[in-house]
Amino acid sequence: MSLSRPLGQDPAPWPVPPASRPPFWFQGRSPRPGLAFAFGLVAALTLAAPALAANGDTLTSIRDRGSVTCGTNPIPGFGFPDSDGNWRGFFIDFCRALAAATLGDPTAFEVVPVESNSRWEALNSHTTDVNVDGSTWTLSRDTALGFDFPGVLIYDGQRFLAKPSVPEGSVKAAAGLRVCIIMGTTAEVNLRDFLKKNDLEMTVIATESDEGAWTSFLKGRCELFVNDGIGLALRNALHMTPPRVNHLMTEAISKEPLGPVVRGDDHQWLEINRWVLNVLIAAEEAGISSTTLVDPSPTADLSSEDRVFVGGPEDNAAALGLEPGWARRVIAAVGNYGEVFDRNLGKGSEIGLDRGVNALWSEGGLMISPPLQ
Repeated sequence: MSLSRPLGQDPAPWPVPPASRPPFWFQGRSPRPGLAFAFGLVAALTLAAPALAANGDTLTSIRDRGSVTCGTNPIPGFGFPDSDGNWRGFFIDFCRALAAATLGDPTAFEVVPVESNSRWEALNSHTTDVNVDGSTWTLSRDTALGFDFPGVLIYDGQRFLAKPSVPEGSVKAAAGLRVCIIMGTTAEVNLRDFLKKNDLEMTVIATESDEGAWTSFLKGRCELFVNDGIGLALRNALHMTPPRVNHLMTEAISKEPLGPVVRGDDHQWLEINRWVLNVLIAAEEAGISSTTLVDPSPTADLSSEDRVFVGGPEDNAAALGLEPGWARRVIAAVGNYGEVFDRNLGKGSEIGLDRGVNALWSEGGLMISPPLQ
């Protein structure tokens, strides 16, 4: 079941007429300040907040169903079906890791395509168990909307992708151009703040879907496209002829900690997502990979953290509601964090991105796991 909106819609200059916009509490802005904000907050709390459920219901539903349902925004490199219809990508590998941890089978997951205007509804209606769609961890989403972010899966920042006709360098020299955005995303708010702070004027073309904004950019309805920088680089490298014909402007106009999102009504499911993510990072910190993960001898002298990957009591499986060996199954299925990044986004992929801030903390990056003790 897909909750995504129709793709490729014709855009309209910002602000979009109210009749054609989705409800403003999903947009990140209200049509009128003050009173609209109050109504928007009430609506958000009422309609977007997850329904109360008993702790552990999500894991029980997953086991009864036999699969984990993952909501994702189809973007090559992050999550996209290949020529055989099999979903692959950076976000998809996290879904595989969850399936390995909870069901013992990394293929036991289903993908529900979601857009910015349908992702919260998908979670709240239990259509998805987790959204791994590039949602930014923000104060309002983690509080007023009632969802939980288990951690940061990847750090990014919003950038401007520019047509060849736009001179390379600072976007501040590109005043007066048209820029495409997706309604209901942090990019909409960040762009407005950036333009105001730098006293710049641009014509903003707003669409309701990622694909609609990308199509508008390709067809020349705008010279700039604002979105998360890594996703823009992926599109530019994989879906342009010739590759990389467009270019990224200098500025990153925001910080975007992107991670999985779960309903705020199930602490156990939150902890499972959190520690699956942490295990991916911790394995790389410990030098444990899918190729070095071997059965230890009974007399092996292992550290307390390394024993988590053996499947003994150190993995706290019972406390998480999982079968022993869950951490080992995760690494066997997808590898450590570095392997996941390299295979989908890094040097082992078509895009060849550097790790940058997504390197381990010990290598100058931001990725760090709490101790597995």
